Amino acid sequence: MSDAKLNFDNVNLDGATLPLNLYWYGDKVGSFNLTQDGVDWQGYSDDKYRNMFVCREEDGAPQFLVNLHPDNAVFKMIGNGHQKEFISSGLRYLSNLSISSDACKCPGAQKDVLKGKLEDFTQDHEFIGNLSMDFKVESIEPDKLAKQVSKYWSNRGLSRFSGAEIKLPASLSEDGTLQTPSGDQEFTHLIKFPSTGGQEGWGVNEWMCLEISRRIGLETAEASLLKFDENLPPALVVERFDIPKSAEDYNNRYLIQDFCSLAGIDSVSGFDAMSGRTAGNMEEIGRTMSQYSKNPEQDYKTLIKRTLLSWVLGDNDMHRKNFSMLFEGASDEASFSQASLAPVYDVTSEVWRQPQEHNMVLPLSGKTKGLKEQSFVNLAKNYGIDEDDARVLIRDTVEAIAKEAVNIANNLPDIAQQSPEGLFNAGRIATFAVNTARRWGYETPEWSDVGLPKGQNGKSLSKTLASNSYNVEKLYEMSGL
Repeated sequence: MSDAKLNFDNVNLDGATLPLNLYWYGDKVGSFNLTQDGVDWQGYSDDKYRNMFVCREEDGAPQFLVNLHPDNAVFKMIGNGHQKEFISSGLRYLSNLSISSDACKCPGAQKDVLKGKLEDFTQDHEFIGNLSMDFKVESIEPDKLAKQVSKYWSNRGLSRFSGAEIKLPASLSEDGTLQTPSGDQEFTHLIKFPSTGGQEGWGVNEWMCLEISRRIGLETAEASLLKFDENLPPALVVERFDIPKSAEDYNNRYLIQDFCSLAGIDSVSGFDAMSGRTAGNMEEIGRTMSQYSKNPEQDYKTLIKRTLLSWVLGDNDMHRKNFSMLFEGASDEASFSQASLAPVYDVTSEVWRQPQEHNMVLPLSGKTKGLKEQSFVNLAKNYGIDEDDARVLIRDTVEAIAKEAVNIANNLPDIAQQSPEGLFNAGRIATFAVNTARRWGYETPEWSDVGLPKGQNGKSLSKTLASNSYNVEKLYEMSGL
């Protein structure tokens, strides 16, 4: 991608506006101005796009556009820590959406289409293709890692996306070469890095949570563990599901919309970065979903299982942006032919907490803590599911989660077994799952609980982790597996 196409000037919006266009698969959707206060929507190029994007009631702007905010420390480091800089500094976003100035005659964004498939280059849950990175990650300490990758984000051709973790877009070719960063190539995969502060095993953590999701029958994003450095714990490679799956699928459109945007909720309000993400409850999520789903009866059951997955595994981050709906349709259609809950993504277990400390971000049955079987039965009944059917669904799901968690923890792939951090995370995840099933009186597999270590240097465990000054080997040596 040549710089000639990326002709944004340095943005200074003191009292001024910056006119921009929104494109989708290369077609102009509409235009807007960036002002000091945010997005000033000017209107759609064709009324059909109103049918495809959830619009903010007050001004008709696509809600996802209003909700584009940088969460990542990298963007703050390169000076894009505010929404206007974040939007104006990049062209490419999820679902083949792109943004350009009025002076730019083309959207300037490569259309993202899957070429190489992760499953074809994965063995024993480890990526075995060729990793080609322009730089070597020498530290996973957040500030140092952010500094290492930040210079690549100054390339406006690299796709922008939200999320607090430090990650990079990548392109997987048909011959199995995983390249990153790649501003002028397809963005088909994400590399998510582990971190310090107790998140050294986060690659294994998220891989295991996603693998459990897949094994209990939930459609789940493809993911593989990645050894990016012999001296560092493994990262995670995740395959995108919001882009065409092959050249034959090229003319189909995919659009992912999270439950902030679907509900017409601004994800950030004032200085509270989580206000919109944590608004409402799971009953409201169900009502929003039913407005769009082509098969709400099935999606209600899927939503129950997805919520149980987070509760049973100790996932404290199931907010409105961490689960979504996926819309599909032909490029010449004025509406979508398919709409359903998107594959599961972004699930991690808070392994440093005790099971009794776990809470959900979004309440269900009016509660976020101490949830029991009846809490989920009430939620299911709210979704119109028969009580007897709900109890069978809940029991089967919780027992399956516990069973698969123990199976995985006892049979970890080599890349995870070689990582003390990975062993510990797997043990704690299985402990969470078995404890929940046991408390609810369900059948549980045989399992010896993996407990938490004590703090170091005279500090509590929480202060030890927060300080980043601890002996990593000692911290994880008690995995017990």
